[in-house]
Amino acid sequence: MQKVLRASSFLIFQILIILSGRVAIASPIPVAQKAGSELSVFHTRGFNLDSQTTAWQLQVDSVHPDLQATFVSPSGEEQLKVQSQSHLGTDTNLEAYARQWMKDYSAFGFDVMGSKSFTQGQARGYVIDLLHHTQKRELRQVVFVQSGKAVVLTCSPGNQALSQSLPFCNAIVKSFRWL
Repeated sequence: MQKVLRASSFLIFQILIILSGRVAIASPIPVAQKAGSELSVFHTRGFNLDSQTTAWQLQVDSVHPDLQATFVSPSGEEQLKVQSQSHLGTDTNLEAYARQWMKDYSAFGFDVMGSKSFTQGQARGYVIDLLHHTQKRELRQVVFVQSGKAVVLTCSPGNQALSQSLPFCNAIVKSFRWL
């Protein structure tokens, strides 16, 4: 139960950071452009993710252990936040993990507009589309769980419609793979 509460807190924390409009808790460190440097950032957490097919740049939080990185659009408004958590039980089921904390979204003003599981190569994921009641902000979260680790990607369109950011967020999400 403690692991589920910790996981729920992890995801709610990520959404609250996005709603506050802050890119990261500490000053982000811009990472050198593209491929090699992006790969090394994520390899230490056991997965691969890159933005080679977009113009989005990667920024890494140098302090917070879970809020790992943010891909930022050229305009600086749109973001794809990347968090990883490695203290889940090794028997954690993706769907059960997602359903458990989806119950908490309404307490923070969100409606779940849709959700479904999917397979991408060897990785199983779960996508959740959210709408905030009062702010009318749309978000998309994509969750991957494997071997006691979770990676959560949250697409936040800033002042744009989510539909304008999704092609870029999805391009980065589609590059995800476990190592």
